[in-house]
Amino acid sequence: MHRLNEIPDDTDFWKGIVYKDGKLDEEQVMKELSDYSYVMQQVSMVYCEITDNRMSKPLYHADDVIGEYGECNYNKRWTQEDMVEILARATSHKSLRKEIMDYFDIDHPLKQGWRSRSRGRTSDE
Repeated sequence: MHRLNEIPDDTDFWKGIVYKDGKLDEEQVMKELSDYSYVMQQVSMVYCEITDNRMSKPLYHADDVIGEYGECNYNKRWTQEDMVEILARATSHKSLRKEIMDYFDIDHPLKQGWRSRSRGRTSDE
């Protein structure tokens, strides 16, 4: 894999595409530039989506984008697995609430109990 300052020389590759009979084919160059522009726009959108808007420039190195994606989603997978285990262990609403709040280290009045606005009950019921 190449970093920006290590971009390989692909001139022979492009010569085979944009030259016709030894002459520069301007129409083909425009097609290639149009395709390139489209790809850059799409890559930027994908990078934003998979990195939770942390990366958007299409020239980021693939390893950096993949690493950021892993950070965003690896934790999500772990959390999902942990939540399944917590839900399976819960014996009551109170124990479920306590485990979730402990898991996320939430220091909130909900830990001590709260009044439900819609039902008029305390959370300990």
